[in-house]
Amino acid sequence: MPRRRLPLSCPDGNAPGPGGNARMSPRPARAFTVFWLAGLGLCAVMLLVKQADLPLLRQLDGRLHDAGLRMASSKTTNDAPLPIVIDIDQKSLTEFGGWPWPRYRLARLLDLCVERGAPAVGFDILFVDPDALSFSELKRRVERDFGVEAQTGLPEKLWDNDALFSQALTRHPAVLAFFVGVAGQDLPELQSDNASVPFAALSPPGAPSPLARLPQATDALLPIPELVRAGGLPGSINSLLDSDGVVRRLPMLVRHGENVMASFSLRMLMAMENADTAVLEGDAGGLAAVIVGNVRVPVSAEGVFLPWFKSGQGVEHVSAAEILSGRADANLLRGRPVLIGSSAVGLKDIRSTSMQSQTAGVDIHAVALDNMLRGQFMRRPAWEGQAVAVAVVLAVAAMVAAVYVLPPGGAFFVMALLCGLFWGGSLLGERHGMVLSALYPLLAAAAAFTLLTGLRARLEAGRKKVLKNAFSRYLAPEMVRRITERPDDIKLMGEEKELSILFLDIRGFTTISSHLAPEAVVSLLNRVFTPVTRIIREQSGTVDKFVGDACLAFWNAPLDVSNHALKAAQAAVEIFAAVAGLNEASPPLPAEVRIGIGLHCGVAHVGNMGTEELLNYTCIGDAVNLASRIEDLCKTYGATCLASGPFVQACLRDAGAVRRDGAVLRAEGLVFERVDTVVVRGHDKPQEIYSVRSGQ
Repeated sequence: MPRRRLPLSCPDGNAPGPGGNARMSPRPARAFTVFWLAGLGLCAVMLLVKQADLPLLRQLDGRLHDAGLRMASSKTTNDAPLPIVIDIDQKSLTEFGGWPWPRYRLARLLDLCVERGAPAVGFDILFVDPDALSFSELKRRVERDFGVEAQTGLPEKLWDNDALFSQALTRHPAVLAFFVGVAGQDLPELQSDNASVPFAALSPPGAPSPLARLPQATDALLPIPELVRAGGLPGSINSLLDSDGVVRRLPMLVRHGENVMASFSLRMLMAMENADTAVLEGDAGGLAAVIVGNVRVPVSAEGVFLPWFKSGQGVEHVSAAEILSGRADANLLRGRPVLIGSSAVGLKDIRSTSMQSQTAGVDIHAVALDNMLRGQFMRRPAWEGQAVAVAVVLAVAAMVAAVYVLPPGGAFFVMALLCGLFWGGSLLGERHGMVLSALYPLLAAAAAFTLLTGLRARLEAGRKKVLKNAFSRYLAPEMVRRITERPDDIKLMGEEKELSILFLDIRGFTTISSHLAPEAVVSLLNRVFTPVTRIIREQSGTVDKFVGDACLAFWNAPLDVSNHALKAAQAAVEIFAAVAGLNEASPPLPAEVRIGIGLHCGVAHVGNMGTEELLNYTCIGDAVNLASRIEDLCKTYGATCLASGPFVQACLRDAGAVRRDGAVLRAEGLVFERVDTVVVRGHDKPQEIYSVRSGQ
């Protein structure tokens, strides 16, 4: 029966080897595909979440906007008139009496403002009922409750505070606050159009009406008609509270039928510009801006304005007591719009804004008016949504590449760098009056890092398990540990590398197997190859494959092995001793076993080879064939172990210290004796061959 040889150049990769016939997909290709699929899925989820506009994320986005404003804002330096608030503060209430004040005092305050040069005055105070402090009203109540006629020396023209306030409004028209109701509030139905402003609509052909998306007002708390007829200019003091209770938006316009009502700050702007009409400018999306005089105020299609709160630039306040008593600087109000309101906590007009947790409501309208007068607006660009989507995709793509290529620390640095870039871009936008949300790009970068790092850990754990399963039966535990700890150190897809190759064959195996039952043959091979495998692994070698009575092993792959030739030689000597021990062991082997070993050192191709379904880690090349040919020469020369000249030279190089006794070389307890120079079958160049044995 012809002798079976190892398929050393097996092209289909079906020969058994480390890992058996397991399918081992290359990590880079698999990880690349998995990472990008995960990245695409994450992009889709992030964009869907953004589209859903979840309240929690909307609140978080608002907080980021607030932080950006505080970090990016700077003081305004141009010379536009700065609004000033006359504050009915606690000092004023103490000096002039508690709230509400009689309206004759507010009339006096209006007169003083105009006398001191204020071009426009607004009252952030609701006048929804007649003044209960008028003497005429007090007289009526006293007579009703006590049944006596109330007497006074007060001139009758001073009996009605509303009349006094109306006279002041006739002399000096002022903006008066009103409040538009929302769903669920029990407010009077809005039946009068006294609060509306004249307007003209300008839209491109085919565009929707600028009024199309304005909120509809159904009920409101309006000033009493007497004050409006006298010269009161109703302005809505509504603000839009976000889910965290912070005011970041103001409705500039609300709709009542085909009429439009303006906000308090917009009415103040009209007074400053001496404009009776507001121009509603539309675009393809609806309302885009409100034009008052020479000022163009950008708003959303719903008429929403974004006040630009700035750090270090609070609204200036002067106590109403200082104005009424004449103690304030006579020029303090000259040329400046005046808003009259209260910061007293007891009057419950305290709001939270991007800059402060407690801000007087009147201050919010003052900031909006200041923005309009200076022409400094906070805008949310129409392309912001597309920019955020692109940033999300770029963040995920960058993190896919970073996690795939870099170690976790490097990927974390890339994530931090991306977050810094997105946050810096958002700050730059805030500084120039553009709202560019950094929330979703930041979330995308962080989520991609977390997801992909976890995915990478899972893939690497799986890869390590595959490697461990593939090599644990063929390599020493220490070598397996090194492979699983640093899998990237091995090149499973193949490389040219210097290897020390051991080829072992059992002599006369055909004759032995013909006299034994198959079970006995298997038992014999297992008893022989078990110590062979153990010795090769202990000497840091890799058992490539067993085919019948033959074994192929190599050193210096998949991991680098120092002194690999010397370790291969020592393994060969120990294998001979182990097989000799087996022949004398109890129970005895079914037949005496003799072996031959060929050793060679040279460059071979080592790596995973085979098909997409079946891959084996093996070595091929002329160096492998030469080791097989040298083992075959053992029979010719009656030797048990022969080695090539290059292998012996590698051993001597590894050993360092060498003794020479003629043709005999001694190193590290090994003896190399020159046998002959031959031309091995299949080669043209002669090869020196040496016998190898233990020198101890």
